[in-house]
Amino acid sequence: MPTHSPVILGLTGGIASGKSVLTSWLKNHGIEIIDADLITRELTQENTPIFIKILNYFGPEILNLNNSNKTLNRALLRQKIFENPEDKIFLENLIHPEVRQIIEKTIQASDAPIICLVIPLLKSRDHYPMIEKLIVIDTHPDIQKNRLIHRDKISPELADAMINSQLSQKERLDLINKNTDFVIHNHEDLESFEKNFEELIKKIK
Repeated sequence: MPTHSPVILGLTGGIASGKSVLTSWLKNHGIEIIDADLITRELTQENTPIFIKILNYFGPEILNLNNSNKTLNRALLRQKIFENPEDKIFLENLIHPEVRQIIEKTIQASDAPIICLVIPLLKSRDHYPMIEKLIVIDTHPDIQKNRLIHRDKISPELADAMINSQLSQKERLDLINKNTDFVIHNHEDLESFEKNFEELIKKIK
């Protein structure tokens, strides 16, 4: 760990819960962000070792074949893992250890006083013992579903599958230590969410 011992926050929440908005607000307050999704995207770029393993597993149909780069068709990949639990387990076992390793190295190289690890698929704090305080975004599943349908232009059935493949609202809240961690509610409009964030940032600072 770095000698200056930064405060390590964690941020998690279900799909379409408001993580991107909250992440941008934290960044505006001078908190360094390490985003597991961005790391995953880097690890799965064309011709990386993980890209090749994904291609070998799913076959050429998983590629965008209408361009010269032959990149992953991420929308199709997402649909497959939400519809097939075995595919989801394969990808998690392939990618998550690499992501954790890069997160640890990034923390070690940082001199920021506060670092927030954005980990959408956090299932257990055991994988990230460096997290001192966890922020959980609490959003009702019906709100997530409506946001997904309108944001990603997908069917209600696929939206349900995507939500149901993740932790439930209760399971996610069970990750927190009620004495030290933070829950931020995003059940209403953006203005209410921002007010909740302002209360949160006072506690963090």
